[in-house]
Amino acid sequence: MKTPPTTAKLLTILDAQIVSPYHRVMYIDAFACGCYLHLEGQKDAGYKMCETVLKALGFDQRKTYFNSLLNSLEGNEEAFAYGLNAHTEINGLFHSRK
Repeated sequence: MKTPPTTAKLLTILDAQIVSPYHRVMYIDAFACGCYLHLEGQKDAGYKMCETVLKALGFDQRKTYFNSLLNSLEGNEEAFAYGLNAHTEINGLFHSRK
């Protein structure tokens, strides 16, 4: 089984491209919310939210990595959200499922 990508590279991209800390956390929280929607069975909505964040960061320049994230979303939603260190309230959504 292939190991899913990590979000470490996504954080590096965010650090390099997004100057405002408020915008940075907005991207992170939006991606994490997309992961949560996906996990909750709202696959299309969750995928679209994650994809939109990646498109805003220059999807075409990073197709291989970004496609690997999107293609690995299933089963890795929680790991991706935690890996990005989304707001506690966003990550709490995952805890409330258990």
